[in-house]
Amino acid sequence: MCKKFKKECGDCPTCWDRRRAYKEAGIRDETEYLFDISERYPTYYDHEEEEKILKIKFKKNDK
Repeated sequence: MCKKFKKECGDCPTCWDRRRAYKEAGIRDETEYLFDISERYPTYYDHEEEEKILKIKFKKNDK
């Protein structure tokens, strides 16, 4: 369980790995998460990379 929450966060790398493993195994995940899983990103790190790109684009637009 994530330290700050009574439920799993659902957004950290560990939660993403757990969720994907259950999904790939075809097993229902009984864990309660604060955030829904993204179907758009296959791994946490894909999500993280896009966030970095978006932050760079927003910084450029702020100038």
